[in-house]
Amino acid sequence: MLLVELGEAAMRLEELVRIANEGRDVVLVKDEQPVAKLTRCSATGSPAKGQGLLSLLRNGFPEASPQGLRPAGSQES
Repeated sequence: MLLVELGEAAMRLEELVRIANEGRDVVLVKDEQPVAKLTRCSATGSPAKGQGLLSLLRNGFPEASPQGLRPAGSQES
């Protein structure tokens, strides 16, 4: 597992996607707290393409909820 500070993730996106595609979990942290995880898709075997990470960087940090992490600004159902 690789821990990466969220601010650093934008500069290393291509490298992080490559690492995830190799089968390692990449965990993004902010203030020493995990906020997102980039993994290879084990259900389909298709490589991670980084869309989730790009979305995270564009749309803000996820917020913790009882059900786990959700995108910042999203509504709870």
